[in-house]
Amino acid sequence: MTQETWWRLEAVARDADVAAATLWSAGAGGVEIRDGETFFEGADWVPVPDGMARLVAYFQGDLSGRRDELEAALAERGAELIALALFEDESWREGWRDYFVPRELSTRSTVGPPWLDFAPPEGGVRVVIDPGMAFGTGTHETTRLVAQLMDEELSRVDDAEVLDVGCGSAILSILALGLGASRAVGVDVDGEALVNARENVERNHGEGAAIELSTTPLGEVQGTYPIVLGNILAHILIAISEDLRARVSSGGVLLLSGIIEEKDAAVRDAFGGEGWTLEETRQDGEWIAHAWRRA
Repeated sequence: MTQETWWRLEAVARDADVAAATLWSAGAGGVEIRDGETFFEGADWVPVPDGMARLVAYFQGDLSGRRDELEAALAERGAELIALALFEDESWREGWRDYFVPRELSTRSTVGPPWLDFAPPEGGVRVVIDPGMAFGTGTHETTRLVAQLMDEELSRVDDAEVLDVGCGSAILSILALGLGASRAVGVDVDGEALVNARENVERNHGEGAAIELSTTPLGEVQGTYPIVLGNILAHILIAISEDLRARVSSGGVLLLSGIIEEKDAAVRDAFGGEGWTLEETRQDGEWIAHAWRRA
């Protein structure tokens, strides 16, 4: 059997979440964020400067010819690549599980992993997620923000259909069905993420659940939806703003998350205009979510 080859990348960044998303997009099989408050027994690294975080990412395959590409991608997000080298210790692949514990996802839901027993809020739903190689455990501020807004919207409407753009592990599609949506459609550019997402759907709702997942480009998605979700980084939201708005039905709501403070004004500019009202903004740390209503 051929031995798998893994590479270890180390970087420092002021915005660790944005840099981590860049590494996931580049094909990382795992990303750790280590700030100045993180304790690592026996660690001998140079301390991280104040206001910075250390990121350690693991990639499968040969990265010997990709250093310049990765360095440029990180630099574009204000991060600096420090080291890139072959790595043989794969204990990290399971170690992250120790830090994924159940937590509140929205007012009516709790999310957690399949290897732990946990209960939902009273009268609410339990969402079980094994993220695998996909982004989305419900522990990140961006996911919680859009989940809270969707929870409140679904409490006001009956049998709504939901379009989940950039669905990742399918956590929001699964939550939508649990909170009363009649159907959810999830699209993502990463076909491998959808393998894991389908497993999560079956784990929560069984075979034949009313959740459709595909790599269909957003511009080719048919129909409109009363609730459209976009939990993606701000520059991507802006790039696909026209397609996102086109998928929202009359009177429907577009819930956006993944917006850092310095990108908030640009997102408002991209999604505002005649026929659209920014009904609510919500913030958690440096992350902001928008709720836009179509006339």
